[in-house]
Amino acid sequence: MPDVVVHVRHAESLIHRTGTHLNLWFKNEDLLTSQAEDVLLILSSPSIIVDSIASSHSPAVSRSELRKLMRARRAALSETERDEAALSVAERIAATNWFRRSRHIACYLPQNGELDPTPLMQRAWAMGKICYLPVLNTLHANRMWFVPYSAGDKLIPNRYGIPEPITSRHRLSAHKLDLVLTPLVAFDAQGNRLGQGGGFYDQTFAFLRHRRHWRKPRLIGIAYEFQRVARLQNHDWDVPLYAVATETTLYFPGKETP
Repeated sequence: MPDVVVHVRHAESLIHRTGTHLNLWFKNEDLLTSQAEDVLLILSSPSIIVDSIASSHSPAVSRSELRKLMRARRAALSETERDEAALSVAERIAATNWFRRSRHIACYLPQNGELDPTPLMQRAWAMGKICYLPVLNTLHANRMWFVPYSAGDKLIPNRYGIPEPITSRHRLSAHKLDLVLTPLVAFDAQGNRLGQGGGFYDQTFAFLRHRRHWRKPRLIGIAYEFQRVARLQNHDWDVPLYAVATETTLYFPGKETP
């Protein structure tokens, strides 16, 4: 298995200090040595749980390295862990007023270990809401349309191999959605999101950056709790999340209440 690079801050409980070096053991893993308070680790297994991942402001960990770490950690989850997390997130979001008031909800089909929104989609369908899946916009690069989706609908892979509904059906623009369940690789409690790197969500919902009052659609990040980091660097083109739901917590950087 390839090495995984992870940046760790505040790992005093795991650290044995010897002079200017920090010697670390993770359970029975090999001795690892680094310098400085922020420790760069080369881990032989992605299943090792790191309690606190440092901000991507640090030059020691790039966005690509953080993506590799989080994808590896997701891949290490058992089916039971995935199912339990998906149900917990569905219950957490379904209890909010903004979910109950939403009718047009953009969802996604999980890829590469992403948290599965299917239990929440099932609740939405039962409540008479319309669920949509993103499809690549053939007119504008790095943007998406949204097509109604029901369980059992025929799907075809797009150029990235991601299943999409047949686009000859009615397509909805991003402006007309009420709620967007947004996949991510990492997030912070301030609503910043690290995606796959293609910029599709940031480009599609760029209009939200220029709105001061009417903020629909609301972008809700869907993630496992371990995908939270201390701080993500915010770029001018990033569209912040309205909230992030994990299996344990609803992070809500906005001013309203859920």
